[in-house]
Amino acid sequence: MKKVKIFIGSSIEELKDDRREIGNFFRQLNDLYLDNGIYFQLIMCEDYDDAIEADGKQSKYDKEILDSELSVFIFFKKVGQYTEHEFNIAYNSFKAELRPKILTVFKCVDDAGQVLDSVRFFADKLDRELKHYYKTYVNSDSLKLWLIMQIKTMGLDNSLVEFKGGKVLVGNESIANYSHVPAFSGNDGLCQKKKRLEEITREYLTLKMEYLENSDDIDLFVKYSQIAKEKAELEKEIDTLEKEIVKQLENIYTVTERGGLSDRQIIGYRLIEAGKYKEALAVLDKDEIFSDVKRNEQMFSLGTSLLENARAGLSTNVSEIKQRIKILEMTGVDKTTVDEVTELFKTASDLSIKYNLDLDIVITYAGFLGEQKKYKEAYELLLGAKDAFDKSQSWELKAKFYYKFGQASSFIISKDEALEHSLKALKIIESLCMIEETDEHLSLCADITLSLAVSYGVAFEKKLSTEYSKRTVGVLERLYAKDQKKYASVLCDALRQHSIFIPSEQRADVRKRSYEVIKPFVNDPDISDRNKSKYAFSLRTYVAAVKESAQDELEIERLRSLLQESISIVSALAEKNPDGFSNELASCYYDYGDFLRDKTDESPEWYYLEAFCHYRKRLKIDERNTLYFYSLAAGRVADHYMSLGLDILAYEFYEKQIWGKERLCEPDSGRSQRSKAGWQYDIGTIYLKKLSRMKEAALAFQKSIELYSTLPTLNDDDRMWIGYANDYLDENDLRKYLVE
Repeated sequence: MKKVKIFIGSSIEELKDDRREIGNFFRQLNDLYLDNGIYFQLIMCEDYDDAIEADGKQSKYDKEILDSELSVFIFFKKVGQYTEHEFNIAYNSFKAELRPKILTVFKCVDDAGQVLDSVRFFADKLDRELKHYYKTYVNSDSLKLWLIMQIKTMGLDNSLVEFKGGKVLVGNESIANYSHVPAFSGNDGLCQKKKRLEEITREYLTLKMEYLENSDDIDLFVKYSQIAKEKAELEKEIDTLEKEIVKQLENIYTVTERGGLSDRQIIGYRLIEAGKYKEALAVLDKDEIFSDVKRNEQMFSLGTSLLENARAGLSTNVSEIKQRIKILEMTGVDKTTVDEVTELFKTASDLSIKYNLDLDIVITYAGFLGEQKKYKEAYELLLGAKDAFDKSQSWELKAKFYYKFGQASSFIISKDEALEHSLKALKIIESLCMIEETDEHLSLCADITLSLAVSYGVAFEKKLSTEYSKRTVGVLERLYAKDQKKYASVLCDALRQHSIFIPSEQRADVRKRSYEVIKPFVNDPDISDRNKSKYAFSLRTYVAAVKESAQDELEIERLRSLLQESISIVSALAEKNPDGFSNELASCYYDYGDFLRDKTDESPEWYYLEAFCHYRKRLKIDERNTLYFYSLAAGRVADHYMSLGLDILAYEFYEKQIWGKERLCEPDSGRSQRSKAGWQYDIGTIYLKKLSRMKEAALAFQKSIELYSTLPTLNDDDRMWIGYANDYLDENDLRKYLVE
């Protein structure tokens, strides 16, 4: 049994009711945590009185403070001398030994005139002198929320605690209601969604009753179904936003415990806790922060005597920028705020590289750019940061950098160079694992081996790709067993990648598991939008693996619903962040079009055209990485029109497909000789089968063979494609066109 001693210090009379609430709260927690081997022992001021100092017992309670794991100090209209003394005991001990953890809270007062000067003086001392972050609360639920969050940060069985439907649940039992906690009730976006949910719920219940009485009314059923869907989607949005708020409130504990916050940050965090998000953004004003950045950079350039102060100021500016990004995330990053978040990330990254500050934010920014499909910008950012990371004393940071650099490089430069960076990252992290095999080191190792598996797969090195993907799955299975939520998304990736190289009869089971491992967390705020997209992608790859064998109508409908879920998820992501998710949405439409074509009598035309239009728009932004998908979509549209006998329209889209594939084969396309050979073969097939332009088809097949012949080594796939190209030339009597 683990006994967790908690000291509660406060004025005896004025906070009697609040202490009673705390006592009842911990008694309830003990009932719930007892089965997990945890018992909370409270030491409260009811155990002594104001006269305790006189008879020498204060020293006994000072020892209780030093022996506690958490000391909670609550203040209202006054600060008693003994409570302040007890706080000083706890604070000095924490500075020296990082024990006990301290939670300091002030109860909000309706009439500021009732607050004694001792409260103002003490609060100012905490901020100015001690740099100790305190919280405020307006009701017992606020206080309970801060207490349970503090307990979570102490590492006590977090799996018991859940935030859902406005309630804090421990072991599925409600211990507090956070609906009226200001951080939630003051969030305009959340309140608007809840108000809309109330309206929809009333309409939903009315339609439900009407439908039950008139179940044959098709129009009524449609209305009822639509409102039920809207209600479910809104409930999901509310849950996601509430969990994002919880995540950021927990982050406040971590950040504030480290200290070193600027006045702007302190006020900003308190405003977030008070639910005043607009005011928090106003305090962390972007223009003011950027103005401070200029001033600190000017100071940095003046001389050595000012360097440390200037660097400290710039470090604070970076931290303030990160805080503003977090607030924007709490209020919902969409297409209106992506530009500002990008600007903030860029400024913080540039400062960190130039003055050797927070290099982690450079890696985070590169990941953000990757999510926006801005691969060139991500590559250039990391290339410019290479010297700074090479000079870093942290080998873990170096490994993270080369891993991310390898990812970004794979989209911009040759695969060989990208592999070189990834292999360097792997070498570093493997060395760190030999010294200390932590979960974090293993996780990074899995990230890197998964990236290598993908890269070798693209390079047609199946043996190496299989080796690295299998290795990745093995490591992640171990980590997933410890913490499912933390490792779900990367295990999902690893399983999906590994499924490519296993026998086809095993593929469906592995792909099914790839989406099942992440499904429970897809609406959790800790899962990024990119990982939601991964879940949607896994649904589509699973359907692709089982679609051909599906014959039963119920099974076909089940698969259809999975594809529709994928479209729903990615549509929402693309709506708020078009640059980041338009490609994924196009892929969703493309796959759904294929499903309709292969398994139903419905026309796939609309979905193929939507996919084509999305890819066409994307060409202007990232032609190199979009051409392949653009060509596929154009071909699907062309095939559909050809099947309808609309030859003119079909030829128009075949021409677009051919243009895309020819562009992929151009010398400056960055494609390998092996890839170019394959594309030339594809072009020949299109010319031959679709347009009857025989000479051009023959030349494309001949070019394919020539390109393959330049490869330093040939694998079985290469020989197969050479055979196909030669067969086409012979069987279709195309060689005569090469002579003409």
